Amino acid sequence: MARAIPLTLVLALVAAAAWYAHGALSDPDANARPRTVTLRTVTLPGGEQLQVPGRPLRVLPANASAVDVVVDLLSPERIVALPRTAFEYASIAEDPAPWRAHGVMHNFTSEEILAHAPDVVLTQTNQDRATVERVRESGVFVFDLPVATDWAGLLAGVELAGLVLGETEAAERLTRELEARRAKIDAGPAAGKRALPYGNYGGAGYTAGTGTTWELMIELAGMRNAASVAGIHGNPPVDFEQVLVIDPDLFVVGAKGRSQHSPSAAILNAEASLASMTAIGDGRVVILPDDLYSTASHRLLAAAEELAARAAAAYGDE
Repeated sequence: MARAIPLTLVLALVAAAAWYAHGALSDPDANARPRTVTLRTVTLPGGEQLQVPGRPLRVLPANASAVDVVVDLLSPERIVALPRTAFEYASIAEDPAPWRAHGVMHNFTSEEILAHAPDVVLTQTNQDRATVERVRESGVFVFDLPVATDWAGLLAGVELAGLVLGETEAAERLTRELEARRAKIDAGPAAGKRALPYGNYGGAGYTAGTGTTWELMIELAGMRNAASVAGIHGNPPVDFEQVLVIDPDLFVVGAKGRSQHSPSAAILNAEASLASMTAIGDGRVVILPDDLYSTASHRLLAAAEELAARAAAAYGDE
């Protein structure tokens, strides 16, 4: 049975296809180089048909989350370049050496994107819209990958990427794998505990409540988001007094690169006003590498797996 794709994701694909048809077909000489426009028709689960580019051979993922998707769906030779941030915040941070030969997009500008001559560019809605529009006007297909805040949206995003990239079978295999892995997650004694995502890099602290990728990560790990339990929505700043009131069972913080060096953990452990908290006293500050802690792709499941394992270890045999 086909999975129901949320309306917001369908509208995103419709918009991208409309921009492509207008830019690529009405101005074939855009970007001062020949472009051969080959379209194919895809059918969404609801039955709607759309025209998107033929099987793209030069794909440019323009952010770390897009990199996570394309490296799981495409062979490396079809990826024309990688954003600089991918080497710290995407899955390739675990083993960057094989990817060093790829072109690097240092800045998100239309000039730098078009210099790599992509067939398809994958972005997200939080990236500069003026740049996206200039790239689309050149005749290049640009698709905004959705940021998932629930499990259905996460899987639907993978499936939409498969449609855009002409890799529906690979996307289906990936979603089946994700479903199977999700069923095996076990936080052990940490199951049901209230975990507070927390970031502080020397300025104001912040957390993540309802409607965020951090909440999805925590829920997939079998725990509850302490910020959401406290009625917090989005990614607001949070001071130490609020942290004391929330009084989570454990904290979840990010580490710089693939190290265990976490400025956020250091600040929590050094703050005198928090010393009386059970989570601090018992050492229940779970550190995740930034490529997991900050992911907005389907790697949220990998983040949840790691969080569940480290949280269980933090609780020991309780």
